[in-house]
Amino acid sequence: MAGSLPVRLSSFVGRQELLSQLRQTVTQARQTTLIGVGGAGKTRLALELADQVHRSFDDVRFVALAGLHVPDLLVQYVATAVGVRDLAAADSVDALVEVLAGRRRMLLVLDNCEHLSDAVGALVATLLAEVPQLHIVATSRERLAVPGEVLVDVPPLSLPRSAELPVDLTSEAVQLLVDRADAAVPGWGGITEQTWPAVVRLLGLVAGIPLLIELAVARLRSMSVEVMVPRLEKSMEQVLSRGERTVLTHHQSLSSVIGWSYDLCTPREQLLWARASVLEGGFDLAAAEAVCTDDELPVAEIADLIADLVDRSIIIPTPDRGRYRLLEPLRHFGLGKLAGIGDEAAVRARHREHYLRVAVFAADNWLGPAEVELLHGLSQDMPNLRSAMSGALASPDTAESAMIIAVCLGRSRWLFFSGALPEGRHWLQAGLRAIPPEDTPLYASALALDAFVAVCMGVSYAELDVQLDIAAEHAARSGFPAPAVTFARSAYNHFAIGTRSAAIPLHWQAAEEFGKLGKEAAGDQHMALMMVALSEALLVDGEDPRPDSSANAVRVTEEFLAEAERTGAQWAITWAMWAAGIAHARAGDLAHGMEMVIETLRQQIEMADKWGPIFSLPTVAWMLAQSPELSTETAREAATLVAASHTLERRTGISISTHVPHTRFRTESEEILRRVLSAEDYAAAIELGGQVQSIEEALRLFLAEPDLAGEQPEQSVVDPAELTAQQWKVAKLVAKGLSDKDVAAALSLSPRTVGHHLQAIYGRLGLHPGTREGLTRWVQAQRQP
Repeated sequence: MAGSLPVRLSSFVGRQELLSQLRQTVTQARQTTLIGVGGAGKTRLALELADQVHRSFDDVRFVALAGLHVPDLLVQYVATAVGVRDLAAADSVDALVEVLAGRRRMLLVLDNCEHLSDAVGALVATLLAEVPQLHIVATSRERLAVPGEVLVDVPPLSLPRSAELPVDLTSEAVQLLVDRADAAVPGWGGITEQTWPAVVRLLGLVAGIPLLIELAVARLRSMSVEVMVPRLEKSMEQVLSRGERTVLTHHQSLSSVIGWSYDLCTPREQLLWARASVLEGGFDLAAAEAVCTDDELPVAEIADLIADLVDRSIIIPTPDRGRYRLLEPLRHFGLGKLAGIGDEAAVRARHREHYLRVAVFAADNWLGPAEVELLHGLSQDMPNLRSAMSGALASPDTAESAMIIAVCLGRSRWLFFSGALPEGRHWLQAGLRAIPPEDTPLYASALALDAFVAVCMGVSYAELDVQLDIAAEHAARSGFPAPAVTFARSAYNHFAIGTRSAAIPLHWQAAEEFGKLGKEAAGDQHMALMMVALSEALLVDGEDPRPDSSANAVRVTEEFLAEAERTGAQWAITWAMWAAGIAHARAGDLAHGMEMVIETLRQQIEMADKWGPIFSLPTVAWMLAQSPELSTETAREAATLVAASHTLERRTGISISTHVPHTRFRTESEEILRRVLSAEDYAAAIELGGQVQSIEEALRLFLAEPDLAGEQPEQSVVDPAELTAQQWKVAKLVAKGLSDKDVAAALSLSPRTVGHHLQAIYGRLGLHPGTREGLTRWVQAQRQP
């Protein structure tokens, strides 16, 4: 306890944005409470804040309450800190009020209030009501529930974004580690390229909590970070057990830091904490209710208990309060408590069953307006889905659950949307190894789905051909329908053989077989119909002698696009739009095809699709190369995109270059571009494309440069009045950044009608189809009628 600010023995690192916010808050609000998990740095932040704002106050006083465990002594503690000299009156609230009222503008810092929250809250309410010039800053793991209280969350320090090189020293957690290690670890060589991955893992394990970073630095005096990390993964409590002697007792080890919070919880809060510790990476209320409840802890209590643990800074909610998480150190602590309670097996069984239901629901219900939300939800749930599969694979009795989850991740298309095909194969093959070969639809479907994923990855076709035959044999002997096997074979024929006759009849057969399974297979049937559209669009040349094949492809793909739009499934719509764009381009309408494919790219990037853009980028390059008046500048752009797509395949691990239809695209494009460009120009474009780091960067190369479309007309040449009224409305909305879908909704049009309007506008302005940046600049330069 001290009546003035304590001396700080180390430098203050990070939190500059939060400090800037707090400087304004604390001078305006009467009561500010800094809340956060134990060890988050609330005390250090409060001290830094008080030091920075002390000129705005006539007096600043600091009261450390961590060592006070008797609520009746609270008034005396505070009175002594603010200078009540009459010892007989030191425990009198009236005397304290009288002294504070005699001061002018005062800032009172009450530190570590959580174990005395009721008493502190009552005292603070009285002081604020009686002393108008008083401002209070409190630090606590839970709110004080005082009228007018402003809660400010003190989160863990920011973590590095990636363990990939180069080393990034900009995150707050890294800066604190370096600062403390430089001071406390003699001979420490700093962070190197070799130690960087281990450093990132270390900071992730301690969740960026400053105190735990400092405990880890203490261990660096006796072991390297590479040695420490695997030990941390096994037992945080054993590794983070030595702190500085100068810090508070409940801050000297991991068990004391978190144990202090645990002891403040009620028994039912402690039980929920322990059970929720099996939920990895985050969870929603439905998961907590499914996993953590039994006769001892009824489902009706879960929401309130979560709210209580949020108030105690144990559970961290997302900003929209839709999901929650336990920071890793708190989760590890809870797992230890769960093991001691003795019901871990039952909790994990409920966990496995819940996430099995989550996966099945996603596979059966993705075809609809909530599609993208559902896919992102699976991404959020993947830590728990992985945990459920790992646990299920540990026993022959539950291994089938792991296989079902793995199959459902494929059926929902999450593996593709997230670019997680290698992980998908890992789980499928793990399930196939854990279950002896059997003649069941599930085993046959898992074997076929694994082959389908492998085809998409570019694995040896000969090997997969045999695997698909084996899957078909298992399906035939089972005596039950297994349309997934038909679908996988049809997709193999599309990608590996690349002929209409080999692919399209099987696509239709798969669609028919899925249709017989009912509404639960509606998404699977849609995928089979999507393959029909893709084959019609991509396989129309070379082997089909019918003169109307291009027109038929347009008809089929447009019908599929209309059907996709009726479902409202936005990612599915982008694939239908992509297929229709290619069909239009092959039928001779390059401008419309280009607009559709670029709009596909935009929407897929907007929805964070990791799969679709890899297909769309080389398609744009092919369409550019098809121009009957191909300029040198446009050829350079196309060559750059060809190289960029190669580069991104390597970076993402998504290989489409081995697919027969896309090999044709690439070969055709390269032959045209080599004829148009000089060897030097072609090499320069390929070099530029090889430097691309992301889809967004590749798209900017094509769309963002002012001169990218070659010699374009001056913007003033076209009068806005020469556009129709509807075209001008479309142009203005596009210039505001709206997508085709959003423009269509705003004007009560169909997205395809908007596409036709844009096609006409681009042609009138002499812009590349899809060059929205050019259209935006033109609109901004006009005097709007």
